[in-house]
Amino acid sequence: MIVNTAAELAQYIKNSKKYENYYMGQCVLHDDKHPSFKFWDGDDGRPAGYCLACGGKIRATFDKLGLEYPSAKGKYTPEAIKYRYYNELGSYIGTKVVSHKPDGSKKIHWEIESQNGQVIYKQPKGELLLFNLPNLANTPEGKTVYVAEGEKKTRLLLATTECLQ
Repeated sequence: MIVNTAAELAQYIKNSKKYENYYMGQCVLHDDKHPSFKFWDGDDGRPAGYCLACGGKIRATFDKLGLEYPSAKGKYTPEAIKYRYYNELGSYIGTKVVSHKPDGSKKIHWEIESQNGQVIYKQPKGELLLFNLPNLANTPEGKTVYVAEGEKKTRLLLATTECLQ
């Protein structure tokens, strides 16, 4: 079930109490005896928050409750563009997610898929290498290699040529 607002989320959080511009309730991520989970409607219209005791984030709370975190409400296009990044050995290190607003501005965040399938929302550690590096590393000898600046131009180049495919 999608929960779109902090008020809706309050129905799932034990001992939730509304304050002027936020809610407090018992954290579901640990054995919380007193309300320590603070949450509110974020700038993008979706619930935001964290636990003051354990540091648990809003998305972990949604996962624990079996709730679906909503997409941004009209501020960004629903189709985010995802760019997977790899290290020099070809191992996956993270995904850069780019969402565009109707006014042309964009929001970027990073996701890292853990071994157990959970998504962690943080930028990968270490140096970021070329986008699409595994395909570049596997280019047959003698084949032309094109390099473009930025993921968007790289995708455009991939869509219009046979390079790196």
